Order: sequence, then C-alpha cells, then structure tokens
Amino acid sequence: MRRWRDLLLIVGLFGILIVFTIYGPGRNQPDQDGQLGSTHSAGDTGALGLQRWLESLGYEVANLEYTEWQIPPTTQALFMIAPREVPISDEHAAETLRWVRDGGTLILVSPDPALVLSENSLLEQLQAAVVIEDDAPTVERAAVVQPLLTTPPVTSVPVKTDAALELGRDDYVPLLSTKLGPSLVGLQEGRGYVYLTTAPYPFTNAGLQEAGSAPLMLNLLARVPQGGAILFDEYHHGFRTPPTLRRVAVQQGWGWPALYALLVCGLYIVLTGRRFGRPVPLKADVARRSSAEYIQSLAMLLQRAGKQSYILQHYRRELKRRLARPYGFVPPDDDAAFVRELQRYGGATDEQAVALTALLAQLGGKANAEQAVRLVRAADAFADEQGRIR
Repeated sequence: MRRWRDLLLIVGLFGILIVFTIYGPGRNQPDQDGQLGSTHSAGDTGALGLQRWLESLGYEVANLEYTEWQIPPTTQALFMIAPREVPISDEHAAETLRWVRDGGTLILVSPDPALVLSENSLLEQLQAAVVIEDDAPTVERAAVVQPLLTTPPVTSVPVKTDAALELGRDDYVPLLSTKLGPSLVGLQEGRGYVYLTTAPYPFTNAGLQEAGSAPLMLNLLARVPQGGAILFDEYHHGFRTPPTLRRVAVQQGWGWPALYALLVCGLYIVLTGRRFGRPVPLKADVARRSSAEYIQSLAMLLQRAGKQSYILQHYRRELKRRLARPYGFVPPDDDAAFVRELQRYGGATDEQAVALTALLAQLGGKANAEQAVRLVRAADAFADEQGRIR
C-alpha cells in the first residue's frame, strides 16, 4: 500500500511540473540574455562585448541604472541603444539634451518608429523620426557618405536594418546611408554632439565582430578623451529599481526551478508526514514524590519549628516498642518500670539496664539539634545491639 502511495505521489509531482512548465508564469518572462542593446546580455543582440572592449581601451565605463534619470556632469559620452522597455519621457529628454548642450556626446540608437505605447520624446525634441516602409527589405551594409569617419577610416558598416531617418531640420550631417535613406546622422547641440542611428547591429556582440563596426565606434567616440567616462543607458532597458528577491526569483532562470523545488518539498512533507499526537509529559511531571523526600521535608519543618523535644519523645517511645515487641508486653510510660519489666523477661542484663535507663532519661529531656541527632543514633545503635527488628 505504501509503495503504491509513493508511486502516485511521484507521478502527481511530475504532472504538476509539466503543467507548471507549460502554463506557469515563467514562460511569459522576457529573456534578458537576449535583450537588444543591453550590457547585461551576453547574447548576440546584447552590448556586453562593446562595453568590455571600451573598458579594455582605457575608458571609464559604467551603467546608468537603479537610480533616477540624471546624467553625472563628468560623463563624456552616453550610449542609448534601443531603449524600448521604458519610454523616454519629456523630463528624461530635457535632462539628456541639457547634458549634451553642456558638452556631452550622445549616441542614440533607435531602430523602431515612435508608437503610442513606446514614447520617445528625445526623437521628438531632436525633430527626428524613424521610418519603416511597408515591405522594405533589410539592408545588410551602409556606405559612408561624408569623409568624416576617418579616425580610423571607415568605408562601410554592417547595419542589417530596414529603417531610415527623417529629420525636420537642416543642420544635420548624414554619415551613413542605405538605399532606404540615412541610417546615421550627426547633430550639433550646443557645445555637445548627437549621433542618431537606426541600426543597432554594429553595437551588438555579434555585429561588433564584423568589419567596419569597431572603427565606427572609435569615430563616434573621437570627442571623448582617453580615459573619459562613458555611460550605457540601462535605465530604459528596465533596470530602474534595484532587484528584489521576488523579482530575481521570477525573472532569473534558476528562480522558477527553486520555487518548484520548495513546492515539491512542501507537498512531500504534508503528504508523507504524520499529525502530532497528544503531548508526552516529562517524567519529572508525572513522577510521584519519594518517601525520602517526604521525610526530608517533614524533618525540615520540625527543625524550623524547634520541635527537637517532640522528636526525642517519638524516638523514646519507638525504642521502647522495639525492645518490648519480642516479649509481647505493652511498655509502660515510666522508664524504671519498663526497664524492670524488660529484665523480668530476660531482655537486658544489669549493665544494659543501667545504659538503657540513662539513654531513656536523655531522650526524655531537652537537647539542641546536634544533641538530638546524636541521641537518635545512640537509640538505634542500642536496639541494633540487642538484635531487635526495626
């Protein structure tokens, strides 16, 4: 019976695992390992390779995440690669352009047109738009249209894009272009500069390995001094608040297996465990008090009350009963009469009669605690010497 129960339990747990895997909330979680343009992603579409490469070149690289949207004044360049998860609000756009006009370099990669649910106020304030025509083919590479990307020289760049830029201003410089239109332009904003592109591919881990991508990055950072501070925007990739245990558990790959393991352990304990019975009392709670404890407590009460005389009288009468019991007579209260009667039955010699008379006289008098103990021991010793049973 137990074997069948265990078998059914295992089958049931595997059934729950299958249902949980198919319909559980983990199936709807975004795959951060493949998030486009994120430095937290080591996948082909991530930007972790770009960040580590720039760090190896000596730049001071960091992420703008888990904080309010505020660009530190020491930042020389800011990468905003495909900011899709969190819309760029008017306040964020104004803060970003304020920093650019103070001398910063902004590299904004926007592969998607602005939608109602995907606001990009930065494009609006730059008077730019991303356009994707219906049935537009994906263009693999873009050609350099201005002799400005020369440090180091760039002739073409892999873009893999089906979008183009449209600008409502004339003070822009087209740098890369495809048959669809401009794919990379430069804009002067105050003392700073903005690079705007529709192609995230050369910034990704896969695209950075192709010819033309790395030289393009160096040209975009030509205004940044060696060792300058470069930030990557992770705020608009969804990294706004520090991760909590709940968020990590439901968004990381190991979170759902850990939760399922806890669920399985809990069900196993519930289904195979036993209910608690009545509490088992301790031996100290149910054990009866011993006779020695009763005697000890009674002796302490008599000692506190100063009843040594009462105790001596008790042992005096008890000694007489023990000595008279073998001969079958009732011991009289008078000590002398008792001794004569005991001698008449042959229970004591003349010498013993003298010692017994003196002992009975002492037991009938007054004594302190030490003397009382000594007299009681003497009475027991006298009775034992006579061979009488207690």
